[in-house]
Amino acid sequence: MEYDFKTFTFGSGAHRRREDGMCVMEAVAYIAGEPHTDHPECACPVISAFMRRWNDAIRDDDLRRALVGQFVFRLPGTKATTEIEDRRRWMAVDWCTREAAPEFLTLTPKLQVHAAVLRELPPINAENWQASRKVLSVVLRAARRVRDERWGKYPEAAAEAAEAAVEVVAEAAAEVV
Repeated sequence: MEYDFKTFTFGSGAHRRREDGMCVMEAVAYIAGEPHTDHPECACPVISAFMRRWNDAIRDDDLRRALVGQFVFRLPGTKATTEIEDRRRWMAVDWCTREAAPEFLTLTPKLQVHAAVLRELPPINAENWQASRKVLSVVLRAARRVRDERWGKYPEAAAEAAEAAVEVVAEAAAEVV
């Protein structure tokens, strides 16, 4: 069976067989000629973990195809040395913490100060991870409080997006560290 990944609908979650659909990383395994899996041997495990989470977090099929589909042919061959993958891990944790999560936090006015706190953290690495993690815990609690308040004219979705962003950072970092 041939797949056209420009029109293909990537599903969320793992699939038992290719015929049942594929997430982005299952498509990478297919392109690389590997057995059906969402953990292909040919791809960097750090990038793969990020792509699986991103694939599953996007609820709109057209948006998922547009965002993750472009990477299907780029990911085979990204597996690297342990040293390179460690650098990628810390780069991903740093980017998620100091750039991605703050963008979502700014969607909710009550959380904008928390976004600024995350942006002002020093670049995250193995040496300062524990201190950064404490800051993330405080921000996550604040995002949950705002969500639970269901306050004012601001959409609940913004607070939920902020909370989800910080949770993804915390979960991804836990996998990495």
